[in-house]
Amino acid sequence: MKLLSKETLYVICLSLPFYSEVIRKYLYFDNIVYIVSDSILFLVALFIFFRLQHFFLYAYLLLISAYVSWAIIPYLFSEHNPVLISVGIRPLLIPYCCMIIAFALFNTQRTEVADKMMNINAVFWILLAGSVALLQLYLGPNHPINALPNELSKLSGQGIGDYSVNGHVIKGLFRPASIFLHTGKFGQFAFVTSLAVVSRIAGYFRASPVQMFLILFCAIIIFISGQRSSMVLFTFYFLMFFVYNKKINFQFLFFILLASALLIVLVPQEYLLFPLIRTVSGVSDASTRFSGTSSNLSEILSSYSVFGEGIGFFTFGSKQFGGSVLYEYSKIFSASENGWLRIVAESGIIGAAIYLVLMTSIVIRSYKALRELPAPRKWLAFTSFSVSIGFMLWALTHDLFGNYLSMLMLFTFFGASEGSLYRHRLGEINGQQSNNTARTA
Repeated sequence: MKLLSKETLYVICLSLPFYSEVIRKYLYFDNIVYIVSDSILFLVALFIFFRLQHFFLYAYLLLISAYVSWAIIPYLFSEHNPVLISVGIRPLLIPYCCMIIAFALFNTQRTEVADKMMNINAVFWILLAGSVALLQLYLGPNHPINALPNELSKLSGQGIGDYSVNGHVIKGLFRPASIFLHTGKFGQFAFVTSLAVVSRIAGYFRASPVQMFLILFCAIIIFISGQRSSMVLFTFYFLMFFVYNKKINFQFLFFILLASALLIVLVPQEYLLFPLIRTVSGVSDASTRFSGTSSNLSEILSSYSVFGEGIGFFTFGSKQFGGSVLYEYSKIFSASENGWLRIVAESGIIGAAIYLVLMTSIVIRSYKALRELPAPRKWLAFTSFSVSIGFMLWALTHDLFGNYLSMLMLFTFFGASEGSLYRHRLGEINGQQSNNTARTA
């Protein structure tokens, strides 16, 4: 395998958004970093798009274009800053570019190489981000490693979050942001990346000691991120994976029990109980957090029915261009963390319906890929399927749809799953044609 093979270059491109996050936090805090990263991704994806000219890529371009076109219409009748349009398009455009690159990565005869490269990349980033988070916890909340860049620290304080349950906080325990600027980004990153890494290992039902340690490491990172939805979904999907395959790796089960015993002995009890209680609260509090959605939706629809305020107006990063935060603009506090309400407020009920079709199609196609792909590639479809459903539910309490980093991780695994599936079907067709030719001869 060449050091700079096509697969290597594609994987580097898919990692550009994460490199840009690291650069902006630790080296050079400026939006030009995003612009350079996005431009490279766009140009590479554009080249691949015209080279492949695949129906799958055209279909999702059409879906995304339909949503964006409808959500842009309000700008024709308002005085909003048109720059907001780019703010709203970015959480869809950059993920779509990553989907194209991931599709091309696996739409090749060297699928085993692509699979290994994708896995190595995921392992690298979870180890890096997880190690930084652990170091941040070890050094404490007041250490400079937890501080945001100077341009943000004056406004937002340090880049950490509280780790509380029902208002109770343990001194010294907090939610780190790792290599990111916000704890939410870290929690969402940890969920997707850990799920991908663990599902690939679990799919073989034979794990080496190093792989077992990696699974445990991923689980620990999920829990120290403090994101309740991340904890609940990761635990549920991990258990579902074994139920779906109807197999149990007793060696791995023994390792988990042994590791749990060591944690109980070595880690202070309150530090262990808090993550568990917070995870349980993610389920027990769900009804309370969802109960206001219907009433909030009716209030949003009273102002935005056919059309919304316009794409990007309530999206993350819009305030500097004249946009707003949904709960400040609508005076509905609980609407601030609801991605679906934000979609309705920006694009109206028709735009929200198009977006729902987009997300639902990812779920359906990922499930079909999960059933068809051979065992070594199922982890791609399982990650895409699980994350798409998880995000649709998670969006009821947090605006994941407005976070380009979360969406590009979903679209990356979706593109990889579809590319692998297309290559698999093509191989079956070629195999059948070869058999028919041999029989005729």
